[in-house]
Amino acid sequence: MKFILRYGFLAALGAILIAAAGCGTNAADNSSNQPVPDNAQIVNVESSNFKFVLDKTELQAGTPVVFEINDKEGNHSFSIASANISKNLSPGTQKVIWNQPKAGTYTIRCTVFCGSGHSNMVATFNVK
Repeated sequence: MKFILRYGFLAALGAILIAAAGCGTNAADNSSNQPVPDNAQIVNVESSNFKFVLDKTELQAGTPVVFEINDKEGNHSFSIASANISKNLSPGTQKVIWNQPKAGTYTIRCTVFCGSGHSNMVATFNVK
């Protein structure tokens, strides 16, 4: 019984530490309370079931980006894995600030299962 309690406690503690590590800071500041940098590139994003629509898909490297996300319906996420950005979305407007974008092609994905078209909920953009 001592064995089960000891290792059960260690397993629970390990799970908590792993979960806490996943809640760390991102390359983006996902807080809506942060001030928008003066030189920021603003990208308006509309999310709805099974799609993201961006008003810009060509961005400048090294200049902060503010994604102004208007989630029209459903619960989704805004995730750019290669930039370590992830924000859960619910209907309404939210912003994600990406301070130091590097050149490359990036893919935005929804990582919250939102129905049969979930795998199609992607958009790409370029940073040059």
